[in-house]
Amino acid sequence: MPPADEHQQREAHGVDEIPAVFVRTRRGIKSRRRAGHRFTREGFGIALSALTDDQVAALTEDPGLEVEECTVPAEPDDGEA
Repeated sequence: MPPADEHQQREAHGVDEIPAVFVRTRRGIKSRRRAGHRFTREGFGIALSALTDDQVAALTEDPGLEVEECTVPAEPDDGEA
């Protein structure tokens, strides 16, 4: 669950997004495995809540990966619509 102030900000702006990182390999690196995921040049976003602090550190400290902070759309849980 996000901190109350973050949740209130999202509701106030009508935005339902969560903090994430977008990770892809650097040019010249076809694929790389790190923190339980396989990355390519295409890349993908991962919600920060799905990663441990150690996993985030492993991703950001890997010289073969490009890691950018971003947000991803929040998806409702089953039963919510």
